[in-house]
Amino acid sequence: MENYFQAFSIGSATGDLDDLGVAIGMYRQACYFRGFLEKNTTNGKWILSVEEVQCRFFDEFSFNDNFKWDKPLSWRSQDLGCWVNDIENPENPTIVKLPGSSRICLQNSDFQKLKEALSKKIPNSCIDYFIYSNFKSFSDEFIQKNITIL
Repeated sequence: MENYFQAFSIGSATGDLDDLGVAIGMYRQACYFRGFLEKNTTNGKWILSVEEVQCRFFDEFSFNDNFKWDKPLSWRSQDLGCWVNDIENPENPTIVKLPGSSRICLQNSDFQKLKEALSKKIPNSCIDYFIYSNFKSFSDEFIQKNITIL
């Protein structure tokens, strides 16, 4: 039985103005229940007994754009950030390049080109991946313990 029941989007597709926000952008908090399902023999209904709720953070690094004809904001490749190419004088990354700035900006399309070029020489390079945090468990009086399924 699938125990996933809800997810919340956190962060921003444009990222925050610090290193972590630019690197992560939008991610999700997913919630699951832990328990068991049993049939009530007297009335024939199923009872879901929830022992605890578990949550974890989830992020996908696929660098794929979700292009949709009816959504003009999806027509441009997603920005990954802009950096100063100076190891001796680093600056915090930004999302957009300001006029007159010497920052180098990258988008998903740049990473896709790199992936295509490298995959010809190095198989399985630049592969997509997922990041999951450890589960955080909750069990208290506010969680409904027995749910009748009709």
